[in-house]
Amino acid sequence: MNEQLNHRENTGYILRLFNELLSNRETYFNGDILNSEGRKLLEIIIRELISKYSFLRRNIYVIRRRPCYENIVKIYNVFSELVNSD
Repeated sequence: MNEQLNHRENTGYILRLFNELLSNRETYFNGDILNSEGRKLLEIIIRELISKYSFLRRNIYVIRRRPCYENIVKIYNVFSELVNSD
């Protein structure tokens, strides 16, 4: 029970971070690419994702190599589908 609650809290935390990053595009992006503040927030998201969903490592590798808005939206959609399937 406690583990399930922690999973939900962690999921909510990741969703809040994604929403912060994607809804404040002018703050965290220069054009289409993440700026330094956006990268800091993305690294927090990545750390949380890897701790719960290690099979996303390949997707995360792509995002770290090219941290554009489109790639971040892709991983957000994958994460959302995982959350909705739980």
